[in-house]
Amino acid sequence: MKKIVTAKQSILISRVLVYFFTLLLIVLDITGWWIGMRLEGSAILRHTMSFEDCLCFIICLYTCSFPAYYVLYSLHHLLVNIASGKVFIPENVRYLRRSSWCLFIAAAICLIGVIWLRVLLTIVASAGFVGLIVRVVKNIFEQAIAMKEELDLTV
Repeated sequence: MKKIVTAKQSILISRVLVYFFTLLLIVLDITGWWIGMRLEGSAILRHTMSFEDCLCFIICLYTCSFPAYYVLYSLHHLLVNIASGKVFIPENVRYLRRSSWCLFIAAAICLIGVIWLRVLLTIVASAGFVGLIVRVVKNIFEQAIAMKEELDLTV
């Protein structure tokens, strides 16, 4: 069976998507206040948003931006390492570990915001679940590094 996308092309697509999401996050940070204020009085999920709800949304948005930028930074460096053939190295494990913690921090920030704005519960669930997946991948990388080191000592 013929591959449609090669490994090199897949890494390139991933890097382009990281740049796209970084640009999207920058645009969201620039327009976040305006978007939040436009939501006031509008009905989202059958709930009219008050000024306090919009303020909670804006605070969560800007507070979660910091962990999001670090996750995108880590993904970029992880993809650079993978593209250069450095896959199972401790540096990649550090990027994955820190990314998972950033996702858990974003989930915790939004969990606090759920008190005022229940729609943030979807972000809590999403960030927590992705953080868990990244954590599992990090554990796989750690095991692979340990096995690689053991194999290098054997040979």
